[in-house]
Amino acid sequence: MNLSGKRFFSILTFVLLAMLAVGCQGPSKRIYALSDGEIYAREWVDVVREKPIAKDEDVSLIPLFSDENSSCYILQVNDAEEPHIHEKHDLTLILKRGEGTLNLRDRVLPMNAGDVAFIPRGAPHWFVNDKKGSAAIAFLVFSPSFDGKGTRPFYLPGF
Repeated sequence: MNLSGKRFFSILTFVLLAMLAVGCQGPSKRIYALSDGEIYAREWVDVVREKPIAKDEDVSLIPLFSDENSSCYILQVNDAEEPHIHEKHDLTLILKRGEGTLNLRDRVLPMNAGDVAFIPRGAPHWFVNDKKGSAAIAFLVFSPSFDGKGTRPFYLPGF
């Protein structure tokens, strides 16, 4: 698949996820996937209960499943992420619980549970939890699969 075909697929994925989020009465608690030939079926609240973020941690990332095309995680944010860029990965974020601010390039975007954001590779971004004392929880989809590489800090002048 060429680069424009991959971009089309990423945009189509974002549109479908956004339509799903808008059509829901509330944030779904279930995650389903076909992973390694098996059905992955969990409630995200159970994943968070099993691996809660520590009170002194700003951010916690829990891997769920992946293949060569994409990978999925649960993100927990007590305070804020550091500004950063994913050089090799597009990212779709679905906020499951909480409220906060997504800083995307030079925009400040309010987010509430059920909101969806598509963050293309190379775009500076970071999430700030607006409800201190209760972790914000998000479901993340990286495309292609997140390999732990290609993420670098983004420095803001005067920050």
